[in-house]
Amino acid sequence: MIECPLCKLNLKEEKIWYEDDYFVIMRTKTLKGHKERIMIVAKPHIHYLKPFEVEAAIDILEQIGRKIFSYAPKFVIMDSIFATI
Repeated sequence: MIECPLCKLNLKEEKIWYEDDYFVIMRTKTLKGHKERIMIVAKPHIHYLKPFEVEAAIDILEQIGRKIFSYAPKFVIMDSIFATI
């Protein structure tokens, strides 16, 4: 069985920007040269979300992202195929 690095995250050690009962938005492990990079993870971490859950996650990510990246004229939400932790 492949171990999932998201399942092993210790949220007490992460930079958390937002957290509720369903999602957490945190800094990625690698900033890849950016001032800030964030990701959203379902709580509890599951591998598949229902379409309405994906929409809710994107809405939250957009709201929080606008605050975090208010210094920039715009920010980009990348598809999960580009994701790293």
